[in-house]
Amino acid sequence: MPNNIKHAHAINEKAGNSFWRDAIAKEMLNVGIAFEVLPTERRAPVGWKKVTGHLVWDVKMNQPESCQILKTW
Repeated sequence: MPNNIKHAHAINEKAGNSFWRDAIAKEMLNVGIAFEVLPTERRAPVGWKKVTGHLVWDVKMNQPESCQILKTW
């Protein structure tokens, strides 16, 4: 079970597959409509709030690997 994105990529490389990379891409696509990543030098517009988050990794029987992004307040 990976503990960060770098570890997930290392697991994929060692196993010769892309399961975790695909899970990350799927989650980012699903939540992408809710976020806009701004360049470091750009300030957020008035009324916007900076949020951070982390990925939660999961493996379920008979289902592909998955990860979810959780917003941290």
